[in-house]
Amino acid sequence: MVSNASILFKDVKNFLSNEVNRVFIAVIMVGLLVCYNCLRVEMLFYELKQTNANNQKELLEADKKIISKVHFRYFNLTKSLEEIHNVKINTKDGKLEK
Repeated sequence: MVSNASILFKDVKNFLSNEVNRVFIAVIMVGLLVCYNCLRVEMLFYELKQTNANNQKELLEADKKIISKVHFRYFNLTKSLEEIHNVKINTKDGKLEK
């Protein structure tokens, strides 16, 4: 009695003996590799997008904290212009007010 493994190997050997079958198997394997790599790249881009969003959120929070701590009155170097022209200069955004 012949074992199932030897029958399987004979069938595989017969299948791969034909050149068209070998090319077909090679094309399928290359296609699977390309699909796998595309999925890996897609997941990498997704992770990078999530990391970028988190970093941007942290930077905006840090920026808000820094702006709230800055005392803009110390940067008011235009006191003489305010006195001369009788205007109020907002040092935070640079707008003129009467």
